Amino acid sequence: MATVTYDALPLEPIYHYDETVVFIGSGDVAGDEFCTYARGKTVIAADGGANQARNYGIEPDIIIGDFDSIADNDSFDVQKVLIKDQSTTDLQKLLKVVSAPSVLGFGFLGARLDHSLASLYAIAQQDVSPVILIDTHDAVLHCCGDFTFMLPAGARISIWSYGVQHFVGSEGLEWSLDSLVFGANKGLGTSNRAIAGLGLIEIKILAGVGDGYYIMIAGKNAEHLILTL
Repeated sequence: MATVTYDALPLEPIYHYDETVVFIGSGDVAGDEFCTYARGKTVIAADGGANQARNYGIEPDIIIGDFDSIADNDSFDVQKVLIKDQSTTDLQKLLKVVSAPSVLGFGFLGARLDHSLASLYAIAQQDVSPVILIDTHDAVLHCCGDFTFMLPAGARISIWSYGVQHFVGSEGLEWSLDSLVFGANKGLGTSNRAIAGLGLIEIKILAGVGDGYYIMIAGKNAEHLILTL
C-alpha cells in the first residue's frame, strides 16, 4: 500500500473517526489491556509501535511517524503516513493527524522518562480528544474543569497540575483538594487515594481556574477512566 509523505505536520487531521481509537507506541505496553481494548477498534501505530502491535497478534490499520524505529517496514501492507518533521514526537504526530472522540494510548509511557514527559506534554497541548495513556503501572488522563469517575475503595490516585491549577474541592478522596493550588513551588497531589469502604467510590474533582491537571491511577484501574469517555 502506498505511503503518504509530508515534510511538516498537516494543518488539519486527515483521518476522522466516530468511535474511540487505539494508539500504540514503542514504550511500555500493558499487553493484556492493549489486546482487550484494541480488538474491534481502529489501531493506529506510531512508528515502532507497529512492531509492538504485531507482537501481540494485532495488525495496525495505519502507521504514522518518521519511520526511524519501525522494523521490517515493507512487511506491513497498511496505509503509512511518513511525516518528516523532527520537532514533534510520534504521539504529537498521531494527535495532529487523527480526529476521534477519544483515544486510548499504549506504549507512550514507561520506557524512558523523557519520552513519558513528552507524552504528558502532548496530551495536555491538545484539547480536542480526551486521551488516556496506559502502561503496566499507570493510567493517565489530562483534564480541564470538573471531573467525576469511580474508583475501587482505597485505590491510589495522584493529581498533578499542568502549570498552575486551583481546586475548589473534592469528594471521595482521603485527602481533600479544598482550596488547594497545585503547580511549581506550590503543591502536588501525589499518593492520594479513594476513601475506605466497600465497592466503588465516586470521585469528584471540582476545579477552579488553571491550566489543567493530570489524574494518575493504577493501570489495572484504567477501565474506570475509560468508562467516562
